[in-house]
Amino acid sequence: MTDNQKQNEGGHYAWGASVANTWRSCHGSINLAHANKAKGMIPDETPDANRDEGTAAHEWAEKALVGEIQDHEIPPNFYEHLEGYLAFTRNLAETVGGGECLVMNEQKVPYWYNDSQSGTLDYGVVAEDASEIAIADLKYGAGQYVTADENNQGAIYAISLIKKLEDDGYKFNDDTKVTVYIYQPRHRSFTGYPESWVTTYRELMDIAIDIEADYTTSKTASTEDLTPSEKACFFCPANTCCSKRVADAHEGVPMELNMTVPASQDELQLPELHAIDSATRLAVFKNHAKITKWMKDLNEDTLAHEMQGNHMVGFKAVLGNDGNRTWGDNESEVEKLLRKIPAADRYKPRRVLSPAQAEKTLKKMGKSLDEQSTKFKNRWDELIHRKAGAPKLALESDPRQSLTTGAACFDDVSDDMVSDEDCF
Repeated sequence: MTDNQKQNEGGHYAWGASVANTWRSCHGSINLAHANKAKGMIPDETPDANRDEGTAAHEWAEKALVGEIQDHEIPPNFYEHLEGYLAFTRNLAETVGGGECLVMNEQKVPYWYNDSQSGTLDYGVVAEDASEIAIADLKYGAGQYVTADENNQGAIYAISLIKKLEDDGYKFNDDTKVTVYIYQPRHRSFTGYPESWVTTYRELMDIAIDIEADYTTSKTASTEDLTPSEKACFFCPANTCCSKRVADAHEGVPMELNMTVPASQDELQLPELHAIDSATRLAVFKNHAKITKWMKDLNEDTLAHEMQGNHMVGFKAVLGNDGNRTWGDNESEVEKLLRKIPAADRYKPRRVLSPAQAEKTLKKMGKSLDEQSTKFKNRWDELIHRKAGAPKLALESDPRQSLTTGAACFDDVSDDMVSDEDCF
């Protein structure tokens, strides 16, 4: 397989910036992922609502920053998180280099360690006199909090951008200031200000040597050259079929508590809590977070296989519970509908009441939804939007309809497709 063929889903380079924590920390991880994908042990990418939402957020931000749309045209559910990002990036354009600067939005930059591949820089500003560079990375996810200090993705984008600019004629000196910002507005730890890492051109060029060395090592690494860690495994495409990760997570954990050991019974027989000695308790305490994360990843991987029709005995994919009710995007019509509720009670700060809040308020007023006119209730139903439930795993005995036909049986995978060294 050629280097250009080794791509992750969506056209992202397997050794790209977004997975640098993986291939820099665990050299054999990407080759292990390719080997197991070829064996069918890693399913093709399935639809991901969170990923699609993040993509949409970047698209809305780009349209506003390049002047294609006005800020108020961004849907409210996105704008409440993007408003600060738009203000922050525009301020960078006005302050870096005293406003005399080159501004880049969603800019493709070739990776200097393999210029046939490239990544997309969310936002970059370069002073015309080459005295300062600032890049901003919009993280729309609310899950893992991303720090900026010596961030691998930020370093790779900054170095790649510098190399591109040098090819374009820019000349930087060792003291050129480089700042990497990470803006993650939806995370609970977000303070309203981005994370930042201030470094210099010289420091980044030193880091570039180490990154390129890790890249070269990882490209030719054995699929057994694995160093599991929370940082390396989090986004690793092989994290559900890495025997080293499983062994590492269960290090020191007694056999009866090892979830990877096949049980002869339908239910795992665990020892009584009072019978567990202190050494075992210590091993479980040290490893429980890794084991729990591995179990979560395993269940998500099982669901992915089920959704692709690779049926595994005992499981099926079913539709989960519907999401919370929302009004959709037609807020002005909702305001007309709720005009019976006094203005003081009709709004949360800067936002009309949600359906659940409006229903509760109507009931509190002695005018419950059931007591409203047919016209009101019909209009209520027309304005309600509700996100469909996401696929989830369930036992085959679950009464809900299966989402897939399960044409291919996972138990029928031939022995030569599965290596104990690669997958448990």
